[in-house]
Amino acid sequence: MFGYNKIDKIVGWNIRNLRKQKKWTQNDMITKLQLEGFDCSRENLAKIETGIRYVYPAELVIIKKVLNCTFEDIFEGTEKN
Repeated sequence: MFGYNKIDKIVGWNIRNLRKQKKWTQNDMITKLQLEGFDCSRENLAKIETGIRYVYPAELVIIKKVLNCTFEDIFEGTEKN
């Protein structure tokens, strides 16, 4: 289906950096995601942040909202790949 690729790694790394800028642990972010309706485990978030797990568009919308960032922030660096 969807493979492990460079864009997934960049997106995941950007999500991780945005989370860390807020000084949130993965558990902090999971709580916020769950409050917005994204039933995410710490294992799934770790896989997203390392680019192993594909992020669906609806999930990206919630991640963007929780992180209070732009899609440009999430996709920064992917245009080169």
